[in-house]
Amino acid sequence: MSDKKARPPHTPGYGGVVALTVILSAAIILTYTLLPLPGQRELGSLNYAAAVFLLVLTFAMVKRFRPAGITGEDATAKPRVRAGGERR
Repeated sequence: MSDKKARPPHTPGYGGVVALTVILSAAIILTYTLLPLPGQRELGSLNYAAAVFLLVLTFAMVKRFRPAGITGEDATAKPRVRAGGERR
């Protein structure tokens, strides 16, 4: 058993926030390259920086939190038996 701290579960709206950050970063890239919104040209490469920041934030959020109800070990799994008869 590792002594790592258990990750906290997320709230029900967490998946929506993750999806929103991905969609927002894609929208920034698409609108800047295909159909710039007013003021986007002045920002220049900061548009790409903002999109990359949102993607990195999304990956950090997904890595940090775990789905609610999932524990470190699967409660329904059968215990594995090693060659010497020890349970794992």
